[in-house]
Amino acid sequence: LAVHAQAYEGEVRKIEKAQGKITLRHGELKALDMPPMTMVFRVSNAAMLDSVEDCVLKMEQLHAHGVRFSLDDFGTGYASLTYLKRLPLDQLKIDCSFVSEMMNNPQDAAIARAVTHLGNSLGLTVIAEGVETPAQRDCLIGFGCRAFQGHLFGRPQSAQALHEMVRHGSPDVKALVD
Repeated sequence: LAVHAQAYEGEVRKIEKAQGKITLRHGELKALDMPPMTMVFRVSNAAMLDSVEDCVLKMEQLHAHGVRFSLDDFGTGYASLTYLKRLPLDQLKIDCSFVSEMMNNPQDAAIARAVTHLGNSLGLTVIAEGVETPAQRDCLIGFGCRAFQGHLFGRPQSAQALHEMVRHGSPDVKALVD
């Protein structure tokens, strides 16, 4: 399960360790109880703007309990290479703006290739966002990217719909697992 964490939405997030599970309460999420290793917090560049030190400390505490972190939309906004060095990251996501244009724009292709190489060199799982065509997927595979998100693989689903797909052994889910 991926949860998008933003540091400043006018609400205070409560992230607490309880009975061997991490409980997150924020905004529309009433209560979510899951084993920590099943959670990936998607951290955006903007989430770091207010207090990098505080963010690093909280992330390290959660990471020690098995929660994984993904740096979302890398290469856009206020992204800093320092984040890659200081944060306890497990994943690096190539922003969809580079993926969508990389087949027609050499600069976007070069950025996608460089981010893939950088993430792989740091031992991170690199995930390309917004993959919509087999040509994009194949190009990214050529760059060394092995994980993808986008309409080529499926549309966004509600938790209930995903649960039903898994429960009933949907061919779409089986194809993703195989």
